[in-house]
Amino acid sequence: MDAKLLAWGRAAAAFGKRQRPALCGHPPTPLGRSPAPFGHPLNSLGHAPIPRGDPPAAHHRHLPACAGDPARHDASCSIPPLWLFTDSRRSPDPRAAVARLPRGLAGVVFRHDDDPNRAALGRGLARICRARRLVLVVAGDVRLAAALRAGVHLRGGHWPGLVRPRGFVTSSAHGFPDLRRAARAGASLAFLSPVFATASHPEAPTLGSTRWSGLARHSPITVAALGGIDGTSARRLPRAFCRAVGAIGALA
Repeated sequence: MDAKLLAWGRAAAAFGKRQRPALCGHPPTPLGRSPAPFGHPLNSLGHAPIPRGDPPAAHHRHLPACAGDPARHDASCSIPPLWLFTDSRRSPDPRAAVARLPRGLAGVVFRHDDDPNRAALGRGLARICRARRLVLVVAGDVRLAAALRAGVHLRGGHWPGLVRPRGFVTSSAHGFPDLRRAARAGASLAFLSPVFATASHPEAPTLGSTRWSGLARHSPITVAALGGIDGTSARRLPRAFCRAVGAIGALA
């Protein structure tokens, strides 16, 4: 595990608590409007501006609930700053890596879509996540997520079916339309990628720190960075807008 990234995660968790001490049980704002996201001024009524044509629900920052299952976070109710993405090619069995994640400060996006033993592996990961107070979300399979009492990871803000299991919801995003769709789908966190060049897709075009920061600043949903993230690259992104990071190798 990248020691610098671990240090970044601890600092990000502390920063989040200072900036938003009432993530759980946030007091209602006037007229039911959501608090202003980072970077948005308040209008004369103390509300965050909502772009024309978008329903207010699309601009609520959905927050994780507190409970003792792998889909939900511990009593701090803050979004975990560190997220391990499983990869069946680079790490066929991620259980050891998940067991090394910092207790209460991390989440796991369980992919392994092509693994014939995905359900059994998922059960093992769910046990580890419960023991270590980690958030677990399952990519693209709401039935498996429900069976594991885990959350769901959407692709581009799209639900893979009609079932909506309880739990934490995250989403991938590659641009502003995905961010908006993820917010409307009820996700709490969107992984905006790729920020930097990745080992998995070295030739893919990247957003770069400037464009990523601009999208994150105006996002209707809390944003995490994904793609080429390690302890050094994470520091190139503004902490006010980068609330979490996702990685494969740097957290393995």
